[in-house]
Amino acid sequence: MKRSIAFEIKRAFLNWTFCAALNVGLLLAIGHVVMVAAPYALSESWNLWRSGAGGTYPPSLYSAWMGVTSYSFLTITFYFLLPLLACIPYADSLCTDLSTHYSNQLICRMGRIRYFASKLIATSISSISVIVIPLIVNYIATACFIPALWPEPAAQIFPASPSNMLASLFYHAPQTYTIVFIMLAALYSAAFGALSIASSFSIHNRFIVMLTPFALCITAQFVLQGSAFEGFSPINALSPYQPYPSIYSVVVAIGILLLLIPNFITLIKGRYFEDV
Repeated sequence: MKRSIAFEIKRAFLNWTFCAALNVGLLLAIGHVVMVAAPYALSESWNLWRSGAGGTYPPSLYSAWMGVTSYSFLTITFYFLLPLLACIPYADSLCTDLSTHYSNQLICRMGRIRYFASKLIATSISSISVIVIPLIVNYIATACFIPALWPEPAAQIFPASPSNMLASLFYHAPQTYTIVFIMLAALYSAAFGALSIASSFSIHNRFIVMLTPFALCITAQFVLQGSAFEGFSPINALSPYQPYPSIYSVVVAIGILLLLIPNFITLIKGRYFEDV
């Protein structure tokens, strides 16, 4: 099993699509540092804010890293593209293997369960990597420019309001809040990759397979828009700046279901898979 997983992980990471998705994420993350964090720390126009003159609260890491800057188009773009970026590296690989019948050769060597399980694991790891790495890079780079001043609710520069998910955690343990949302992004990234893998049995176009989670997220965004459930749209729920109220336990439960159901479908169909 270890050899089959290692083989699939090598295929997932050593290809141009993984590099392309990771580079897009890093470009957005580093661009955010250049356009937001660096000016806060170095620009003359932010001198008064940095000094706290006039009762203003100085810039903080927890109001300036990419996850919490709702006013930055780079932040909005990153979370909007998250379902697509997560699927670009390797989520279409099963569709490609089935179309070219390369899956037959691998199944003969690995066995059905090992092949499909390894495919799911490699896809999840690659999907998580292209999302989590840019977030961590942006967080660390922003911390190099701006101090991690403790969030103050009265300052009105921090993203979490009382109605937001985990607002109390943000003001009592902002580091934990950041970790929770990065892990939430990782959970949904793995789920999006698994969804593409499961859809490969019925969809035979790799580009449609890759776009399926993104299309579903966009559909949820429009269907839930303006309703009481708007905060549960994946694009909104994964954003640490919390554009709409939601419930953490429900968001996690949805993410777990989105991960487990496609994995279950893939393993069941894979167990009885016969190429024709």
